[in-house]
Amino acid sequence: MRLGIDFDNTIVCYDELFRKLAVEDGSIAGASLTTKTAIRDSLRSAGREAVWTRMQGVAYGPRLGEAKPFPGVLGFIRLCIRAGWHVFIISHKTRFPYLGERHDLHAAAWAWIERVGLLGGAPDGLSAADVFFEGTKEAKLERIRSCECDFFVDDLPEFLGDPRFPEGVQRILFDPSGEHGADMRFCRMRNWVEADELVGLTRNGPGREGIWGDGRDRFLVPLLKSAGIDRNARWEVLTGGANNRVWRIEGPRSSWALKEYFSRSVGGRDRFESERAFYEWLRVRGIGNAPVPVGWDEENRLGLFEWVEGRRVAVEDVGEDLVRMAIRFVADVNRGRGEGGTGEIPHAAEACFRICEHVACIEDRVRRLERLEDGSELYCEAGAWIRETVRPAWEQTLNVLRENAGGEWDRSLTDWERCLSPSDFGFHNALLRADGRATFFDFEYAGWDDPAKLAVDFLWQPRVRVPRVHWNLWIRGLDEALGWKGALRRRAGWLWPAYRVKWCCIVMNEFLRSGRERRVFSTGGEGWEDRLRGQLEKARVLMAGWRGDDGLGAESEGG
Repeated sequence: MRLGIDFDNTIVCYDELFRKLAVEDGSIAGASLTTKTAIRDSLRSAGREAVWTRMQGVAYGPRLGEAKPFPGVLGFIRLCIRAGWHVFIISHKTRFPYLGERHDLHAAAWAWIERVGLLGGAPDGLSAADVFFEGTKEAKLERIRSCECDFFVDDLPEFLGDPRFPEGVQRILFDPSGEHGADMRFCRMRNWVEADELVGLTRNGPGREGIWGDGRDRFLVPLLKSAGIDRNARWEVLTGGANNRVWRIEGPRSSWALKEYFSRSVGGRDRFESERAFYEWLRVRGIGNAPVPVGWDEENRLGLFEWVEGRRVAVEDVGEDLVRMAIRFVADVNRGRGEGGTGEIPHAAEACFRICEHVACIEDRVRRLERLEDGSELYCEAGAWIRETVRPAWEQTLNVLRENAGGEWDRSLTDWERCLSPSDFGFHNALLRADGRATFFDFEYAGWDDPAKLAVDFLWQPRVRVPRVHWNLWIRGLDEALGWKGALRRRAGWLWPAYRVKWCCIVMNEFLRSGRERRVFSTGGEGWEDRLRGQLEKARVLMAGWRGDDGLGAESEGG
């Protein structure tokens, strides 16, 4: 197979770099605009197109070294090469900027590629002969044709939709912010974890050895040694995690939790970096009702935390006191969010800032499950249920949501309306201490997001379900904490029925290869068929309460 990938905004992520440049230029306040697109649109609307063009010349030239690759893209490229694929970088890039100083943009791009370690040839590096920077769009199209690509990934729908685009090439739109609508001419992916789902790439072998068992000694890295952990410490593997491996380590005087982060070579969201950034924010703000990190090991993707004594929260524990603790945690996290210092915190997983983005995210989930093609009886049953039950419910829900949202459908939340969301936030990721206080953990998906998404996810997550009787308490407290002045209830109410469908799909994730790999990583894959059957039944129960309009009714009026 032959795979072509665009360079700028597909392999290289420029959001943080453009934010830095705009702050330095005085174009934006320190915490206002956070994406390249938002900065561009702001400058253009202010009649400062020339400023934007010069800024691009600096970002793509002398400051390119400060830009980071999108999470997972480097691992995905290396995995493709190891699997025997021929991978090309094919980019439309002029040698010099249109305005400003005469920087060599090609030289800057080559330097970046070398710096991140993409070059080197087999077994898992790109050959320099397979990297092309073309001066015109026409030359880029011709290069895709001459390289005989089977797939091509690009961030511009107008390029993929060009009538001159080579026939027979599967076109994939990289759309991390969900900015573009559906287009039947090409597939769409929002992160690099979805790439192998689209190209059909499979992993060989069970993945790298974990800490537990014979491989433990090689993980006695400086991180653990600095905490006094040696071969004599007592290790206990903990169960219940869906995405990672976690151990309790007991020494003579202290105990720790050691977390090894799931690390698919094809990547996707970098859970390790996202969680590290969020914990750093908690540290800076002095927020104490979360585990205290002792240190991080980027090479081995390990996080070491002080051990928290407590028990898992049960459904019967959930009452007003715990809900108020959750509100206080969100309030503390967001206090001072507009004062700067949040530059390292990314968007939350599946962050949505427009109603239509929420819809696109859920539509993608439904569509992927509709395509289940395993030949087993259980997979056929699951796929049929998605198509015959979930799809019609989603279509009806979507019609109501579109009517309710009206002019808000395509409006993007302003920076002050957005929040720092713990994401995947709920009492399933909390410990209850002996004194009744809750400690919250698991922030791999945390980041900037729509507060309405945080609101409805909190109540819909099925593992430790929060009774809807607490809706008023929760939404009112969240609204006050984030300064929405009473407007959050309406937006969250619109999204409530749509997120029933989303959570139904989340429960069904393990029918997809990406979900299956995470589960096998964390558990070893025991009882897989029974696990899938149980997830299908949970999804059916979740959808069983669907009533058509599915609004927040009288049962939510307490609290």
